[in-house]
Amino acid sequence: MSSTLNRICLKINLSAVIFSSVCKEAYLFKSFILISICAFIAFICFMIYAMVGQKNVFLFAKATVWKYIKRVIGRTFIGAGIGLAVSNK
Repeated sequence: MSSTLNRICLKINLSAVIFSSVCKEAYLFKSFILISICAFIAFICFMIYAMVGQKNVFLFAKATVWKYIKRVIGRTFIGAGIGLAVSNK
């Protein structure tokens, strides 16, 4: 009787070992796919950022654009200062 029980336990343990290795391989493959997709998305985002930055260099090289940006930033700070002074904080 014990030999039959040992055979059943051996079959159960063997199937558990095979199944766990298949699960680990599937997990590694899914992880690899997920990391690859994330890396691809990050690469695309960096390329878009680089292209937009390259276009902005030519835009900000003009003096009239800098004058407009300085006015907007200055008015923003003045408005924030007035708002802070008027508030009760």
